[in-house]
Formats: sequence, C-alpha cells, structure tokens
Amino acid sequence: MGGVYSKVIYLLVNYREFKQRLKIIETKLDTLNDKPLRKNINNTAVQTSNTKDYTAEIVIDRLEGKLRKKYKEKMMLVRRVELARDGLAPIEKFIINKKYLSGMILPDVDIYTHLGFKYGKTKYYDFKNNALTKMGRIMGYNNK
Repeated sequence: MGGVYSKVIYLLVNYREFKQRLKIIETKLDTLNDKPLRKNINNTAVQTSNTKDYTAEIVIDRLEGKLRKKYKEKMMLVRRVELARDGLAPIEKFIINKKYLSGMILPDVDIYTHLGFKYGKTKYYDFKNNALTKMGRIMGYNNK
C-alpha cells in the first residue's frame, strides 16, 4: 500500500507544477506555429528558389513532436488527479485540497484543527487514508 500512497502523493504534490508546465508548453507550441521558417537578418523572407526548406520543417516538426508528447504526458497526470479528486466525498476533498493542493504541504495538525474540519484527530487520519486509497484505486494503482 505504501507504493500506492507514494504515487498518489507525488501526483498531488506536483499537480500545480504540472498545470503550470502545461501552460508553458502551450505557449512554446503557439510560438513555433507562428514563426516563419526562414528569415534573414533584416527579418524579411529569404527565397533562394521555389523549393521549401524541408530541413527547417523537419526540425520544427520534431520539436513540436517532443513538446506535444510532454504536453500529453503532463495533461494525463493532471486529468488523473482531477478525476480522482472528483470521486472523493466532500470531507475527503477538503482534506486533500488543504493537505496537498494548497501550494505547500501543510502539517496534519493544521488541517484537523481547522475550523472547517468538524471531526477529531483520529477521524482525520481515517478520512485521509481512505481518500488516498480511493484516489489510488481511481487512478488504477490498486485493482480493488
């Protein structure tokens, strides 16, 4: 079970970073699509013949391919977290959002003493463990 917890917590802790990385990749892809393939120093198009510069196109295609692959990988991770979180009960969402998705990992005591949490310390750990286990199952790490 520890391996499942580690995987789920890793995704939760890095969720915000993954979302921001998606925005950067989108910007890079947009920039690649807007750039003309060949320019001279004065920013005017250079036409040496009626043929295209296929080398430049291949380089851009490869770069776009790598960026698109990274984008798809990060998007998949972000979607997994979002879909798993959507499958939680409201109290479990509260704990996961406060503990892992607030931008920094908060100590447990800050959550089970939070005014929005109406249960005690023992119940907090029950909810937290259930939430992580449930997210692991939703993400496909457990086969239950």
